[in-house]
Amino acid sequence: MRRTLKEKHAAFRYSTERELAPHVEETWAEAFIIELRLLDVSGEHIGEALSEVESHCAESGQPAADAFGEPVAYARSLDLPAAPGSGTAGIFRAAIPSVVQVIGMLVLVWAFSDWRRFGAMELTVGQVVSLAVVLACIGGFVAFADAVLRFLLHGTFRSNLLFVVLFGALAALTFLPLLLLDGVIATIPAVPVMVVAGLVLLGGVGLELSSWHSDDVTDPVSSPLHPAEAPTSRWSRIWLRLNPFVMLLWTAGILAFIWFGLPPA
Repeated sequence: MRRTLKEKHAAFRYSTERELAPHVEETWAEAFIIELRLLDVSGEHIGEALSEVESHCAESGQPAADAFGEPVAYARSLDLPAAPGSGTAGIFRAAIPSVVQVIGMLVLVWAFSDWRRFGAMELTVGQVVSLAVVLACIGGFVAFADAVLRFLLHGTFRSNLLFVVLFGALAALTFLPLLLLDGVIATIPAVPVMVVAGLVLLGGVGLELSSWHSDDVTDPVSSPLHPAEAPTSRWSRIWLRLNPFVMLLWTAGILAFIWFGLPPA
């Protein structure tokens, strides 16, 4: 019998839980793993804790909720150590490559667009405000990353819908200044700006590649009985290779759109 879409979704969503803890309720195991992730516990330690729950449930036949209580509270009660380099400082370090790439991308796109239309870059008030808003949003996410992730991962449908609305509002705050605050601060040569912005973007990609290869960025949840294996699926391998270049590819697409969509100066 062919599986329904709901069954396929559950198989994908709970694949880790079913593999490492087949005798534990899937929703309990998922909430347990998520909470330990939010507490910055390493995948190895999460797997060890989950394997203990699995062993008890397999031997006793008792549901995890009856034996260990509410998953979030139980996860916190274990007081497992946080992984090295985690916390706000770790999030800030991890965000640096993305921040550098965002700055490089925005300035490059603005300079390229103006060069295509006018032959020079017109630095506007809206661009300065927009860039400030983007950096403020990134800084706010880094500072309140734990609260934001808990809101998303443990939230209800209504709370997630509220987050989507807030995200849309922040996106509007980013783009509206470009449309409304068009006063020109200065007119500067576009080509040098494009060169510098391109180098900044490539520098951010370099930082991303450096952190991607020097750290175990995936940190999979692994049980002592079921060691984690490297991803074998074709799409997993492709994603791991392309992930550091996403911003660069996105920028290239925007530049191509500008080149073919805007009339030359």
